[in-house]
Amino acid sequence: MNRRISFLFSLLLVIVLFGCTEKPVSPDFTNPLDSENGIDPFDVQAGLGSNQILIGWTAPDIETIVSYDILHSLIEEGPFSIAGSVDAPGTSFFHEEYSPNMTNWYKVRGVDAAGGTSSISLPVAAGILMPPMVIYEESSPSRTLSLDVSVAIGDEIEIADNDLFENSDLHVINNDSIYIWDLGEASENGEIKYLYVRAFTDGSPGATFVDSVNVDFSPSISLENNTGLLTTAQTLHISDSSILEMRFAESRELLEGALYIGVEDTFNYDFSDALLDTQVVFGEFTCDFGFSYIDSLIAIPDSLNVIDFVIENGDEATSQTTLDIILDLGATHMRFAEDLASFGDWEIYLESTQLELTSPAHNDTLEIWGQFKNDWVVTNPVAKSIIWLDP
Repeated sequence: MNRRISFLFSLLLVIVLFGCTEKPVSPDFTNPLDSENGIDPFDVQAGLGSNQILIGWTAPDIETIVSYDILHSLIEEGPFSIAGSVDAPGTSFFHEEYSPNMTNWYKVRGVDAAGGTSSISLPVAAGILMPPMVIYEESSPSRTLSLDVSVAIGDEIEIADNDLFENSDLHVINNDSIYIWDLGEASENGEIKYLYVRAFTDGSPGATFVDSVNVDFSPSISLENNTGLLTTAQTLHISDSSILEMRFAESRELLEGALYIGVEDTFNYDFSDALLDTQVVFGEFTCDFGFSYIDSLIAIPDSLNVIDFVIENGDEATSQTTLDIILDLGATHMRFAEDLASFGDWEIYLESTQLELTSPAHNDTLEIWGQFKNDWVVTNPVAKSIIWLDP
């Protein structure tokens, strides 16, 4: 029994000794997508954009790269997650889903056609401290500006019109992230107002958002129906909701004597010129910036030179005793009859109407007469023909 144990021990010792006489082959971890000289192959850079971060990098001289993954983290050492991808040969990416008021870190890795990726240990992370994200109208018709401010961390928001934050407004961060800022007075359109926004965390300020706002108070006058001028009493549409007061006149000189009225989206204006000619109205509008703006409207009455209407969809014959009539002209009133002596009262203009026939006869060629008018013109009667067949 002891001899058997001694033999087995000797055999095991021989195996172990012979197995250790040859060194194992080192594994090959060479990644064909990595830089051969062991330095950062991408040189990633991060820059501040308008509510976004621009990430740029250098394309390495590796032909098998077909795209790039852009990696994002809030910690320089990671872990990193994919923020987006760009097909080669692109070397830039805009990141909009960043964390405002925090430092955002970025790396880039190459991807080949098989889905293999380069190592992320060599590229140096590029970091950028981002200011609050601020969304607002870059052109404002009013001095009262609504700001939608977002931060990842912070307890107070400060808003000012100067980089020293003098005469600033300080707000405790609220749940709806909407803050109101007074741009102040302006003397004219096109004046630039500056906007500075930063967030505080435990009393320490973060990076500052800086941008500008263009003063743009320019209401316009248009005809509500967007067609040619049809009547002397015309409804005007006013485009701007930030108007304080408004007044209208037929010339710029007469505006000074006109009375200001309250603000409405529409206004009924009486054109006094009874001549069939170009009609003009001027409107002056005031705003809370402290200046006024003048707009004008030029409209031409429809002279009703082209009179056309369609009976029964343009058919040459019909067996109907009620005729369908389709119209397309700038009239305010109309009337139809089977002969000139039968014209009745004027009716309000419609784009479609019907005419009841009195006593048509088989195979008769009927003449349907139409007459039209607006506040400037009354047309001569116009006739259209159609054959009536006994059903």
